Amino acid sequence: SYLLFLAVGLSGFKTRRLPILLIAVQLTVLFVFWVSPRFHREDWRNLTADIHTVAGNPRIYIPSREQNPGLLYYGIEESRIFEPPKDPIIGDTIYYVRYAEELFDVAKLGQANLSKAGYTIMSQKVYPGIQLDVYEK
Repeated sequence: SYLLFLAVGLSGFKTRRLPILLIAVQLTVLFVFWVSPRFHREDWRNLTADIHTVAGNPRIYIPSREQNPGLLYYGIEESRIFEPPKDPIIGDTIYYVRYAEELFDVAKLGQANLSKAGYTIMSQKVYPGIQLDVYEK
């Protein structure tokens, strides 16, 4: 609709050069916005690609299973996704996706349960809108 308003507004110009130039600039900016991962809300694709490169099938913990569609869409099996406050913590390496943690785990019980179970953070990786913590026993 914005481009429609722009086109109507530019139709009053006597020359065609300026309106065509402004529309071309607008379309270029929109293309860069849509294609560049830097402007995406959450980068689930790269997060799951990094998880897929890990040998074996690591367990993935997330503050709420209600927030797992990004993981499911990019091929993480639902049987590998758990909630640390509710589900038992099993395995040598745990991947904790800190997505919407401030909404679903305000008290940070997930991180506390991982620490209480003897896990420590070995690495962290930040993606646009998401953080991945790797815990090991």
